Amino acid sequence: MPVHAHEAVLELETEADAAAPGAAVTVELCGHWQHEETCRWPHRTEVVSQVGRVLSVRILYVAPPSELEEVRSRVVASLNRGELTGPDGDVHRWRVRREGVSCPLEGEEPLVKESSRR
Repeated sequence: MPVHAHEAVLELETEADAAAPGAAVTVELCGHWQHEETCRWPHRTEVVSQVGRVLSVRILYVAPPSELEEVRSRVVASLNRGELTGPDGDVHRWRVRREGVSCPLEGEEPLVKESSRR
């Protein structure tokens, strides 16, 4: 199955953890950020850069053509929800400045497949 990419620029609220948006994507795709089963849609979220409270994130995911639109809409929904309650009960919030579909870069496919084995 092909690897797809999505990029977003997010502005974190003061106390928000930079890992929260990636965990939100995992919750949306897998039901929880900690799960034992293999991901239905293997994915990986990486913070590409952080300047102050502004993050650039890149989400890579694998989806068959018949499920691509569903997975894309789930990724977008998780980012635009703009919050995640962490394991400590703290709510981490962010605002989407911009987001959209991107193209996978050379060498990214193994990253998604490796992270799906964890």
